[in-house]
Amino acid sequence: MAAARGIEERTSRFTREAASLLTPLLLALSLLSPACGFLPGEGPPGGGAAPPPSGSLSVSFIDVGQGDGVLVQAGGEDYLIDAGRPEEGPNVVDFLRSRGVKDLDGIVVSNPDADHIGGFLDVFDAFEVDTVYVSGDPKGTLTYNTFLRSAREEGSDFEVVRAGRRMDWGGVQADVIAPPPGELFSETNDNSVAILLTYATARVLLAGDAEAREEEYMANGPYTGSLTVINVRKLHTI
Repeated sequence: MAAARGIEERTSRFTREAASLLTPLLLALSLLSPACGFLPGEGPPGGGAAPPPSGSLSVSFIDVGQGDGVLVQAGGEDYLIDAGRPEEGPNVVDFLRSRGVKDLDGIVVSNPDADHIGGFLDVFDAFEVDTVYVSGDPKGTLTYNTFLRSAREEGSDFEVVRAGRRMDWGGVQADVIAPPPGELFSETNDNSVAILLTYATARVLLAGDAEAREEEYMANGPYTGSLTVINVRKLHTI
């Protein structure tokens, strides 16, 4: 089976120029290697937790209302990008458990707004978290300060990530392509941590609340090209 055969709902392959014409995609997908298994939501025979098949990349977009929550699973590793508002925390935890998550290798705070980080408090209570990835945006809201305190109490490592940082997430290439490595933009949304996942021929862009300035920065960077899936708050013509 080709690498992108396991997409559970409709997706479109598009160029960077075409991306500005699309609305955000909210879906769950599984990008499989030649060995095929069950898709997200199908689960193994007899029910119970449903981790992704071995040798696959699974990206699940969690329904958290306003905000984001994205679970990335590959090579036996689990990463959570954002967790919605505080009231969504229990729903996020339940979803992670339904996907067979026992602990988290990392969480990514795309930006420090409450609709991205509020649910992490319940996540910290339910799972061990190895590493917390942040942009370094100095925004100091009460919600964000509470999040930072919980992460320190968890004993998680902190890492500030900017464009140019490359990570290996269970055999999947995870490139941070924004915000810029130097001075941040003036608006918090334009400092969203944007991650490009590359697995075989599939490329998945997770760009948080990136707005026009950050989109322009990414479009002028070295990572342009066709995308399999894009998730961003609102796309702007640039």
